[in-house]
Amino acid sequence: MDELYRLLEKIKPDTDFKTSKNYVEDGLLDSLEIVQVIEAISEVYGIELDGLDIDPDNFITAEKIWKMIMRYKK
Repeated sequence: MDELYRLLEKIKPDTDFKTSKNYVEDGLLDSLEIVQVIEAISEVYGIELDGLDIDPDNFITAEKIWKMIMRYKK
């Protein structure tokens, strides 16, 4: 999970992803930044997300992002 936080902080430095309850509503991630997160996940974790997973609801918190990643890592 720490690696995921580092990935998020690379995309948007000086942002506290650990305390936000909703990255989208709190303005931490917009649609362009979500695309960057998707690309970084693909590169770092070696997975390609299904089009159905590219939904803002899957990017609300690090926990939700991590859960999505783990579905692919099985």
